[in-house]
Amino acid sequence: MTNANGTEVNNADFVGEWAEHWCHMVDLFINILRTDKPASERRLPSPTENDSYVQLRNWFGDHEVKFRGLWGLFCETRLDTLELEHAWLRERWQNPFQFFYQSETIHELFVELGVQQSPDVEWNPNEDKSWEVTVTGLQLGAILAEFFVWAGGETGE
Repeated sequence: MTNANGTEVNNADFVGEWAEHWCHMVDLFINILRTDKPASERRLPSPTENDSYVQLRNWFGDHEVKFRGLWGLFCETRLDTLELEHAWLRERWQNPFQFFYQSETIHELFVELGVQQSPDVEWNPNEDKSWEVTVTGLQLGAILAEFFVWAGGETGE
């Protein structure tokens, strides 16, 4: 497989690159969804934040076929040893990351996640849903760390 720069990458490098992009996505969510800010500092996601989401979304979509193949192998060997705290993750195990990049815009995503009632109303994220999105993103990051170790050892690369 080749990366965005046209360089050949092995499976562990690919999973590392996926994890790096995932960390950027979670950081984006956390920065937007923080509910510890004063109400005067809370605002709808900016056009720049939406552009960052769209770039990440496109990257994940462009690399999904390779990811699904490796993820399937990982799940066959490791799924029973992973502790999934959320029913949501168990239900979407074939690719739990996909839900976070299937929406066209970050505004649509937050409505689908129940964080915001509508993209057209004043920004007032649901604190419980914001927390749930953050925890799920972080939990997926921890699973990606295990996936990275597996990709470097189990696949022989």
